[in-house]
This record gives sequence, structure tokens and C-alpha cells, in this order.
Amino acid sequence: MLGHEGTVSYEVCPTYDEAKLVSDNITIIAQVNGKLRARIDVRVSSSKEEILETEMTHENVQNFVAGKEIIKTIAVPGKFVNIVVK
Repeated sequence: MLGHEGTVSYEVCPTYDEAKLVSDNITIIAQVNGKLRARIDVRVSSSKEEILETEMTHENVQNFVAGKEIIKTIAVPGKFVNIVVK
């Protein structure tokens, strides 16, 4: 009726490119004393130091770290970075 020959059931399924499914960036959780303070986007290939540096430049994280002593930093690649302050 629409002017096409054959049926949909005999058509070839569309293909996809797996390379386009991989993202270059991920979202990391930025925590101060175990509480969520920000979400930051970083490259997948970023080192722990680069992720920590990016987290420290975030305005909300700076508000909770300002004037306090950083005791420890805990980084779980691909998931979160936690800064323990006193």
C-alpha cells in the first residue's frame, strides 16, 4: 500500500560502531569528610593527582576545605575522591 517491496521482517538489522559507544569523560564524586559536595567531569585517563587538583578548584569543595587542615585524601579511580579535613 505504501509502495515498498518486501516486508520489514526480511530487512537487515542496522549495525553500530562500538568505538562511538565509549565515552572519554566520567563523572567523579567529590566528597569532604565523606559527604557529597560536588560532581566533577574528568577524562577517563586522568591520574589521581589531576582528579584531586580538579576537585580542589571546585567552588563548593573550596568552601568546606578553606581554613582547615587536610588530613588525608582517598581516591578510588573512576568513582570518587574524598578529602578528610580537621
